Amino acid sequence: MKRSSLPAAAILLLCATSTFAQSAFRVLSPIGTDTTVTIRSVSPDGTTVLGSSGASNLDAATWSTANGAGTRRALSPAVAGRPYTQAVAASTSASVLGLNVLNGSFNPVPYRVQGASRLAIPTLPGATFAYTEGVSASGDVFAGWSDRTGGTQTMWRWSAATGTQAVPIPAGYPNANSGLQVTRCLSGDGNVVIGYVANLDSRAFSFNAATGVLTLLPLLPNASTGLNQANSISFDGSVIVGEASADVGGSLDSVPVRWTSSGAEQLIPGSAGLGWRARIVSGDGRTIIGNRVSSGSPSNFIWRDGTVSSIESLMTQLGLSTSGLTDIDPEDVSFDGTVIVGRVHANGSSRGFALVIPPIPAVCLADLAGGTDIGLPAGGQDGSVDGTDFIAFINSFAIGSVTVDPTADIAGGTNAGRPGGGPDGTIDGTDFIAFINAFAAGC
Repeated sequence: MKRSSLPAAAILLLCATSTFAQSAFRVLSPIGTDTTVTIRSVSPDGTTVLGSSGASNLDAATWSTANGAGTRRALSPAVAGRPYTQAVAASTSASVLGLNVLNGSFNPVPYRVQGASRLAIPTLPGATFAYTEGVSASGDVFAGWSDRTGGTQTMWRWSAATGTQAVPIPAGYPNANSGLQVTRCLSGDGNVVIGYVANLDSRAFSFNAATGVLTLLPLLPNASTGLNQANSISFDGSVIVGEASADVGGSLDSVPVRWTSSGAEQLIPGSAGLGWRARIVSGDGRTIIGNRVSSGSPSNFIWRDGTVSSIESLMTQLGLSTSGLTDIDPEDVSFDGTVIVGRVHANGSSRGFALVIPPIPAVCLADLAGGTDIGLPAGGQDGSVDGTDFIAFINSFAIGSVTVDPTADIAGGTNAGRPGGGPDGTIDGTDFIAFINAFAAGC
């Protein structure tokens, strides 16, 4: 964002009269006399935008989403022979920053920065450079990719306890990379790394450092053997998004993909999904942002709990002006999906942006789509929790199947072994406890 007070070149649009009073679009300008700005990510709590501001040099920088104030984050003193810095990723509250520190050839090495403390992350043996692309919620685990002897690439993961370790690559795939080099290649707890492994084709993968298991993610039923890569992972690791080459109605093109415990799904169904990729998933897994693989309009999409629109359309719905704004290119989203950051052309100048939007309404776990709520013939969620919901759940629980009411398979507890819980295709004791807790709480 910007300085302590927004400069005249900045645009600050507030929707103060609608029900979405907190909606805002802020253009982020270069700092001081700098002429360029690059936006890479936003801290999970949505307070801090990371990137670089520069003229002849690139200096790591952060901006506040509250007022747009920009702050230089270049290392002082500078690392010898490495004059350029980029702020790439951060811990939850941005108390720990992940920087790429580059030499004159723009080959980086990663640094962990916390206040006045800085630590060079060791590169893998034989590597001449390494990019950091992910930082855990605590800031204690980093991940990224680097070159290796012989010109191949590999993913790496670092913690103080383990040092820098290479992510294993399955036989037949000489290279591994972090998708689109976005900042969500690492789960919130720092255990799961995602990306893609490549030969003539590519396959999306996840690697769990806690268990040592590398998994090739399933292909779409209509996927080709070309491009299949994972770009971003939610905090608990239950949602991964990316892209794949797929045959849709005889047309072969990239489509956006979402992986969950249920397998792979084309995020935007049918031919409408052709030519798109999913770039980023929010930490809670409920917001997914993507862009076009080739030119076209709109150039982006935002998926919120199954509802898809462009960012421009969403802004219009929120009462925010898009006048003078073109080429909105999102780069990252906060944990709860309420802050989106990226690049934009504002009145002809290339700038960064931060878009603040209302949160997705909370899911009421005990308001089931069953029974005869509000007189609907097939039942339905009505925004309240009552005896009808209780009866609907008990009926499904007695059968132990989702065939009567899929919503009785509640996203709570530890179903399917996921830290945050989630539907697993069965209705069991975990769902019973989750329902009773939600019912007692009134939602």
